[in-house]
Amino acid sequence: MGDDEARDLTDAGGPDLRLSAAEISDPEFQARYELDSLLGSGGMGEVSLVRDRRLQREIALKVLRASAAADPELRKRFQREALLQARLDHPAIVPVYDYESTPDRLYFTMKRVRGRTLRDVIDAIAEGDDTTRAEWGRGRLLSSFVQVCRAVDYAHAHGVLHRDLKPQNVMLGAFGEVHVIDWGIAKHLDGTSSDAGETTATVEGESLGTIGYMAPEQIVGDDVTPATDVFSLGAILFELLGGGPLVPPGSRSERATATMKGVELRVRERARELEMPPELEAVVLRATLRDPRTRYANARELAEAVQRYLDGDRDAERRRELADECVRKAERMLAIQDERARAMVRPAAVKELARALALDPSHDVASALLGRSLLEPPAEVPAEARAVLERTQEESEREAARTGTFRYLLWLSFAPWYAAMGVRDWVTFTIIVALTAASALLMGLVWKGKLPTRAGLLAFVTSTTTLAMFSRAFSPLVIVASLAATNVMFFSGYVAPRERRAIVLFTCLAIVVPYALEIFGVIPSSFTITDETIVIVPWLLGYDPTGTLVFMIAMTLTATAVPALAAGRVRDALTKAQERLAITAWQLGELVPKQRKDETRE
Repeated sequence: MGDDEARDLTDAGGPDLRLSAAEISDPEFQARYELDSLLGSGGMGEVSLVRDRRLQREIALKVLRASAAADPELRKRFQREALLQARLDHPAIVPVYDYESTPDRLYFTMKRVRGRTLRDVIDAIAEGDDTTRAEWGRGRLLSSFVQVCRAVDYAHAHGVLHRDLKPQNVMLGAFGEVHVIDWGIAKHLDGTSSDAGETTATVEGESLGTIGYMAPEQIVGDDVTPATDVFSLGAILFELLGGGPLVPPGSRSERATATMKGVELRVRERARELEMPPELEAVVLRATLRDPRTRYANARELAEAVQRYLDGDRDAERRRELADECVRKAERMLAIQDERARAMVRPAAVKELARALALDPSHDVASALLGRSLLEPPAEVPAEARAVLERTQEESEREAARTGTFRYLLWLSFAPWYAAMGVRDWVTFTIIVALTAASALLMGLVWKGKLPTRAGLLAFVTSTTTLAMFSRAFSPLVIVASLAATNVMFFSGYVAPRERRAIVLFTCLAIVVPYALEIFGVIPSSFTITDETIVIVPWLLGYDPTGTLVFMIAMTLTATAVPALAAGRVRDALTKAQERLAITAWQLGELVPKQRKDETRE
């Protein structure tokens, strides 16, 4: 811990926290060591700063509390920790200087470590501490992490697993020192352990490790291997890169369950959010895989993977050369003069440019050419795009058929009203009802996919024929024209231009033919016009005054509302399409370097 932390702990705990070290009555201890202050306190021991009078230096003293010293198992655990740490002679592992045992105390001395824990640094950066961020950039943190991995690999080579690797147990010095601390629950690969209890029902961080950094096999009590420590190192690396806790906060059981399920999804999600370099994302993923056999086999492999990233072992120059080669291929394809031939090779050119940017994301020429190729549409619609358009058109036509189904059912709903008004020509009336029902049925089958969309044109024929026959009810002058306009507008919105001209012509004939038949005396005239009146003759229906008035109002309102709603839907669909197109164009435009956008528009 750093000096500030030591002062905080001393002030918060008061004199009582010093009792374990102060009460050591051994004359040799009193003669050699001068107690200074408390550096840290745990569940069964404490670490104090003392001055070694003989060597004139400050060192750290770890003492077993009196309450713990009476427990034989805890004494063994403390002793194992001291002896285990003493056998690890590595620059990143705190060296043990001395070890002593008294009837009521156990203690050992070691190098005093100055600096900050990795936990403090990560938290300070997360909280926006600019000073810490400037001092501890990503490169420096990754270099320190590599030192941690090498220290752990050294321990593994000497048969020792740490089992409690976490940011709190990594100390970072101001002069580049890195130390892995707290070997209190370390385990010898031969089976011996500094944790005498060896039980999962112990306090977090004191027996088997800390949930959130523990590997799945460590949680369930399976055999641990060097890959177990690799998982913990992967969790530290994820957090060091700004990903936050590898396992989201929650209760101990919730975090254990999340670890057992696997953390791959969280790594991928956070990597995308943080724009984490793909090389480092791959390192974290492999280090934290659920199956220990698929992780890095040891901490050395993990260290080397991170070091390769730091060394730029991606052969940047070779990648630039390959990117230039891809750009040259694309330029040759896009320079083809024949427009049809250029359209055929255009997809291959786009792929080459995309490959160039994957090799060298800063390649300006590739960015400009790709942006130009994507923003300028080809002379002909590619077959794949045409297939997509055809599917979209079919979906639109089926949606239109849905609307048409309900529209013809609405027409059909007026049949009882007509009957109530009094039917004079039952043959014509029956044909009108049958044709309207047929129109609704045809459109319904198209909507449900039972008939091809082209069958909708047959519904247009039946419905328009219905309107022509309906002129015998109110003459071609009233209602028929409004309904015909609505009908032709509906179909015109979903057919090709050539078909659109045909349906407009057919609709006009449906209105004009009844006129012609009346003019030439084929059928009786349905209206007469004088200087002051227009008289409509009710050949098809009876004209009950009240019923006719209500019907005329209802039909007028329907003929007014339906076209408005239909036109509104078309307008909404067009607006959405334009919005999508604008967004797509903007996204593609962002691929073009800012200084070259104007050039691409020339």
